[in-house]
Amino acid sequence: MPVLAAGSPGVASLVRDGALMPVTITSRGGSRNTQAMIDTGSTASSVDRSLLDAVGAPRIGSVAIRTVMGREEAPVYAAAIVAADGTVLSQGLPGVIGDDLPAPVQCLIGRDILSSWEFVYGGSQGAWSLGPPGQVVVVPQPPPVEGYLLAAIAGAAITLGGVLLFGLGEKAEQRKIFGGIFGRGV
Repeated sequence: MPVLAAGSPGVASLVRDGALMPVTITSRGGSRNTQAMIDTGSTASSVDRSLLDAVGAPRIGSVAIRTVMGREEAPVYAAAIVAADGTVLSQGLPGVIGDDLPAPVQCLIGRDILSSWEFVYGGSQGAWSLGPPGQVVVVPQPPPVEGYLLAAIAGAAITLGGVLLFGLGEKAEQRKIFGGIFGRGV
């Protein structure tokens, strides 16, 4: 299994939404599909309490956790976090921590789960990958785009692939700058 989960939502979406992966939260009472956010800043993975209630997960104890607000006790439920391919991500954990997560996030994949996997965050590519340790995990590459526009300055013509899109109405000259097309009227 070279890649367990991967996404390439683009740079803006990755910055805004984070690395999101489909998971299923299961318990003896049922299961629900949701999106999990990969959270490298979180020591422990957690699931929203309302989702744990919806799948009928029984509370089996509590654990001391540290948050940005300080130390607190968090409930632990008999439930599992399962990847889309059926891999039980929370295997080996004593249970799933219940938390009040901000909507629309219903599950956080923290370092307790990530410590068993390799996670590659390709921020400049707007992509990420999660896979087994010791195997090459390649961040998905977006398809190459020919002639994209990086910037324009006042009074410059804006071109894309040699076509004048906006500008002085004159013939445009193109120069490659840092992999992009910068056009100016000639």
